Amino acid sequence: MRNNLEQIVRATLHFLKALWGLFSQNLGMKLLSLLFALFLWSYVITSNPSITREKALSNLDVTVTGQAVLTSRRLAVLKLDELSKAQLRVRVSQSLFQQVTNDSARVELDLSSIHTSGRQQVRLRGITTYGSVVQVLPEYVEVEVDAREERVVPVNVALQNADPTHWYDYAPNPSQITVSGPASVVKQVSKALVTPDVTGRLVSYNSTAEPFILVDAQDQEVASSLSASTSSIMVGLSIYPTRLVDITDNPAELIRGNVARGYEVTSVEVSPKQIRVAGEQSLLDGLTELAIEPVDVTGRNHTFPAVARVTALKGVQNLSSVEVSVTVAIDEMKETQRFKNIPIDFINEPGGKRVSYSAQTVDALRVTGPASVVQKLRREHVQATVDLSGLLSGQYELPIVFQVASHPELTFETKAATVSVTVEDITG
Repeated sequence: MRNNLEQIVRATLHFLKALWGLFSQNLGMKLLSLLFALFLWSYVITSNPSITREKALSNLDVTVTGQAVLTSRRLAVLKLDELSKAQLRVRVSQSLFQQVTNDSARVELDLSSIHTSGRQQVRLRGITTYGSVVQVLPEYVEVEVDAREERVVPVNVALQNADPTHWYDYAPNPSQITVSGPASVVKQVSKALVTPDVTGRLVSYNSTAEPFILVDAQDQEVASSLSASTSSIMVGLSIYPTRLVDITDNPAELIRGNVARGYEVTSVEVSPKQIRVAGEQSLLDGLTELAIEPVDVTGRNHTFPAVARVTALKGVQNLSSVEVSVTVAIDEMKETQRFKNIPIDFINEPGGKRVSYSAQTVDALRVTGPASVVQKLRREHVQATVDLSGLLSGQYELPIVFQVASHPELTFETKAATVSVTVEDITG
């Protein structure tokens, strides 16, 4: 190419020298010859494709291609170095030099050149409409590739700003989606989470398309550009007013059957005592209490816990709890036995004093307790005690303490529950 250029230059100089000899005596002809020479030189330069120049282009975007081919190979990009702007050097003929711009060239990262997983370098490719690419900067990009995996995950709904006095039922559509991408990332995804804002919504409606995020088992967003089978979720909402309603406290409605002979139900406790009911306002206004499926106490002889279902009501849309805890207290039936002339034991008499009592026996005593215990009691089992500890001279009304060893559950009744005690000094 240099030899051709030298030949053109020598021919041009020779031609100009000849013209100079012809027109050197005429100034007008001199100017005309100069203009002609310039025109001739421009023509030679632009018309000869062998005369080229290089042009540098900067701030070119990098386009990623070949994604479909990578997917067909069951591969996915796990990590891709940040694609900063690229530069190109283009060699082009002088005649097309001005045509070379950023609009006539581009830089591509072709993923179809990847065949295996792992971290690898992929060459950037420069493309130009005019001329040829001499150099691309940067020359390579680091790409980490993983096996491609698909997973079906459920769609969960978490309403934002729901009114606490209303109940919201919702149905996402679709109810599950397919996510795909690098296997190590897909395995982290537990569900798709959509969070419609229901501020001020008190009647049923269908939401517009809602965005969603992919989260792990701890509800933390999985930050990765995974692909999903849909870009949005439709959520239909049914909204009803609610009201707290009491569970019946009528024991006859809470239990059924008969406890063991000699035993009785002493109480029935239900927890919670109220349940929040959702339904049309007309239904709520007419509710007074809720019933439960009665707990069977047949043959029982001790206190026990149970779980009972709340009886379903037509028109109720939702219950805050469909079951309640029930504690049935069962005790042995009580029996009373009467005793007479129970001796009183006066303990801790003060020394050096004369002590006298209004009575030394209890004339009549009623002992009540579990039948199995009371039926075995004898008069000698009952202890009646009056404690005289610390008494000085004077008159006292002291209580009689009754007990039966090892049976603190027994209760005692008597008309004379105290004894008058007189303490006197002993004089010579």
